[in-house]
Amino acid sequence: MRVSSDTARRTAVLDVGRRWGWHEAHARQVSRLAVGLFDQAQPQHGLNDADRELLEFGALLHDVGEHVSVDAHHKHTAYLIEHSNLPDFSPDEISVLACLGRFHFRGDLKSSYQPYGVMDRAGRDRVTALVAMLRLADGLDHTRRGVVDAMTFDAGRDARLVVVGDGDPDLVASCAMRKAQLFEDVFDCRLEIDVSRQERLAVG
Repeated sequence: MRVSSDTARRTAVLDVGRRWGWHEAHARQVSRLAVGLFDQAQPQHGLNDADRELLEFGALLHDVGEHVSVDAHHKHTAYLIEHSNLPDFSPDEISVLACLGRFHFRGDLKSSYQPYGVMDRAGRDRVTALVAMLRLADGLDHTRRGVVDAMTFDAGRDARLVVVGDGDPDLVASCAMRKAQLFEDVFDCRLEIDVSRQERLAVG
């Protein structure tokens, strides 16, 4: 996998999202949170900048399948990613993006899904770690109101994610924890999410 400084890749991803009428604010928030988790947990997962870029792009596209149907939207997302025009991405990179779309919602990562099934063990482990971070980020913005402003991840067997925002703390934490199981499995931890409310200042 390669890291590209060319904005053509990001432009292509954004074009796909807009083509299918995505919820752009939610997509950008989940992408920001997923990359933040990636950066703070890097010593634990050991993934590289190319993986980080694919997580960012996969997060941007994770809900495009809702254009087809909210029910089973993860399957539609994977299909749209596989069949969209992403010329600056290699087939392997498109497979990773499709896996992020397919598995971000819930459930086990299944080898019956062909792009995942043909990967070697290292590839599957990499995708599983990326999906784990995407799921948790998606849970943190379950309300789609962009309420999480910042977070700090403290690794360990008893890991802690400290979140600051202006949403209801109990709601943010409970929604995130519903999507945290894979993260706990991948990082071999018990995750506690501590949400602190911080009112945003009105401007003007």
